Amino acid sequence: HHDSEISLLRNESERGIWLNFSFRGRTTNRRGIGCWVTVEVNGEKWEQQLYAGGSYASYREPILAFGFGDLKGNAKVQVKWPSGIEQVLSEVALNQHVVLDEPLSPENQ
Repeated sequence: HHDSEISLLRNESERGIWLNFSFRGRTTNRRGIGCWVTVEVNGEKWEQQLYAGGSYASYREPILAFGFGDLKGNAKVQVKWPSGIEQVLSEVALNQHVVLDEPLSPENQ
């Protein structure tokens, strides 16, 4: 779209099962930039890293979004914070937005 008008895109696809995460860092950066998240549902795994940046005139919301289609169950979630602290949550219900607070130490998970 260089040298042309801007575009606004809208996703009109059907929504399936999902899980979103946002982060509140305490010893690392406030938004959790650099966090690695692994989500496991019924033996299948997905992994993403939250990163900053983008391209000219763009914006990236500081969340991680996982889509599971029609897969049902609960999730096991492992978070590796940039500070080195690892956090594990089990039996996380799907179809929700989860705000994760960075533990102050590995003992405070």
